[in-house]
Amino acid sequence: MSEISSRELSVEAARQKLGLAKDECLEDGLSKWRKVEIRLYWMAKSATSSAAKASFERDLAELRILINAVEAEVAKKEVSQVDPVQRQISPPAKISKKRKGGAMIFSLMFGLLGGGGYYAYKVDFFELRNHERDQVTLKSLQENFGVSIEKRRWNEAQNFIKLFKEAGAAEVVIQESLLEIEKGRNEEKGQQIAFLISNAQSAQEAGQLAEAEIFCQEVEKLQPGHPIVPSIRESIRKSKLEVRRKLIVDEIGKAMELEDWGVAKSQLVMLRKVDPASNRIPSIELSLKTAEEKAIKRKRKAAGLVEKVRSLDEGTYSPEVMALLEEAVRLDPSKKNRALYKQMASYGKMVKVPEDHETISAALKVAKKNDRVFVSKGIYHESLIMPHGVQIIGESRLDTIIECPADIGAVITVPADVGEVRVVSLTLRHSGLVNDDERSPVVAVNGGSIEGEDLLILRASGHGIAVLNGG
Repeated sequence: MSEISSRELSVEAARQKLGLAKDECLEDGLSKWRKVEIRLYWMAKSATSSAAKASFERDLAELRILINAVEAEVAKKEVSQVDPVQRQISPPAKISKKRKGGAMIFSLMFGLLGGGGYYAYKVDFFELRNHERDQVTLKSLQENFGVSIEKRRWNEAQNFIKLFKEAGAAEVVIQESLLEIEKGRNEEKGQQIAFLISNAQSAQEAGQLAEAEIFCQEVEKLQPGHPIVPSIRESIRKSKLEVRRKLIVDEIGKAMELEDWGVAKSQLVMLRKVDPASNRIPSIELSLKTAEEKAIKRKRKAAGLVEKVRSLDEGTYSPEVMALLEEAVRLDPSKKNRALYKQMASYGKMVKVPEDHETISAALKVAKKNDRVFVSKGIYHESLIMPHGVQIIGESRLDTIIECPADIGAVITVPADVGEVRVVSLTLRHSGLVNDDERSPVVAVNGGSIEGEDLLILRASGHGIAVLNGG
């Protein structure tokens, strides 16, 4: 429609734009266009795009100007009919249905709806039909109403109720339609509630308790006081209680393993508060009491063993003493007892030759710092390289003899970076003579350090003791 001003518009112009013949009854045409006005109003209200909405509202405004002009003319005629005697009634001229229909369709398609705007925006409330079906009939409204019900568009279906009333539907039809909307909404609501109830139960069974509670809240929004919600909430409460109870019991178990009796007892108090009716409380209480009593006995026994170990400690390694200390640490693995074990384990061991090892060299290979190699009486043909921190003690200086051929090398060599070496009560000697310029000493201290006591050095091919490279 082009823009229209109600002040300039004549009734003839309004007739022409509305498709009414000059002698056509205004009341009949006005009723028809009033219905079109209602349809156009709902088209504008339910338009899916802002452009379509603006177009429909503009057409609606112009249509109302035309209708107002016609209504003003009808009002004038009603005034003139006050005196029936003076009124002259002439029979209405016959109007060609073809002409009437053509004018209506022309004005409807190109004037009111702007050349197909309705189809462009696909508003599915109704469609304008050709010829005599240019108004939305009650049947078509009911069909579209059925589509809205099927697609569960309840607000849209509710709008059709207003259109039914405007179309003159019987009250029973309107009431049945309202019942159908209510029934559909209730069915949909019931399905939603059933879905939420199922989700709440599944979440509760899976241990997703927070999610289960959210589903319960959604159910209550749709149906306050739903009978199943309290039972689900009770299950959620029990599940939460079980989780909390398990956490507390686990904490008690960990504290008992660490023999932290204070923590274990405080957690037991917490369990009594959280779940006073728990049937596990008596058994846990008994287990805690029994474990604490056993621990006290073990610690007392360990303390007695430690006291004995300290009385036997001479600063040297003793397998018998270490066995006592190991038992004490097993009974009471306290930090203090473990430190004592580490200290005494560092004491040197006594390795005997030939009782433990046939040769002195074999004994030196397994010896560690602070170990002592005790060598019984005899002659041992070996050339020894001393490890760090090891002692060699002979049974007798005269009868415990270590010798090696002069052409082999030194009887004892102390390499660089080797210290804390001690040799006691030994005879060290070469066998045979070497006349070369490079003759080996009996004891070669090649950058290291050695302490000797009660030694006899004989038959040296070179020097008896040679200190080389800063030894």
